[in-house]
Amino acid sequence: MGVGACLLGTAVTAKAPQQSYGSLKQVIAAWPFMANGPKWSAEIFLKKVASLGVSGVELFPAQQWGMLKEYDMVCAATKSHGFVRGMNNKNHWPECFELLEKAINVTGEAGFPNVMTFTGMEDTSNEVHGSRVSLDEGLRNCVEGYKKIAQLAEKKGVTLILEPLNTKINEPMKGHPGYQGDHIDYCVEIVKSV
Repeated sequence: MGVGACLLGTAVTAKAPQQSYGSLKQVIAAWPFMANGPKWSAEIFLKKVASLGVSGVELFPAQQWGMLKEYDMVCAATKSHGFVRGMNNKNHWPECFELLEKAINVTGEAGFPNVMTFTGMEDTSNEVHGSRVSLDEGLRNCVEGYKKIAQLAEKKGVTLILEPLNTKINEPMKGHPGYQGDHIDYCVEIVKSV
């Protein structure tokens, strides 16, 4: 049974205690339930996921982080820049650095652990300041860019999470054809080099 099916059948309580499943701490992404699917409010979403005993949520709106503390949860991954215009393309660096810096600062101030980041698409020639970058160039650009922003993340006690995405399926928000970080080895090479 999928997470969505489990959530829909869950009794809603004001505050459910977190359940322990060994050392595994599970989190749930907010966007499939708040922006898509059932389009729950933040409060309804948190009540439902709290009843499952999860320890946090990903990509929860920063304006509503105060609600997370009411449920003894963390924002396990803060949103920064999008997956199209990523660190792989130096033309997008000003935007990426600005959004990463903001996300790192607010995440560190809130005491949350992680900020999500993306390699970006191979071809953004249809975007403002876009262009096409090869896999090798994208890897070099990611390493160089992440080395620059990693210093701020370390200072703020925040970990950057490089998100690999599926490129095999061509369906909105289920597949991301053209995304450069679609292989674990590629993403691991970036992380190891940084």
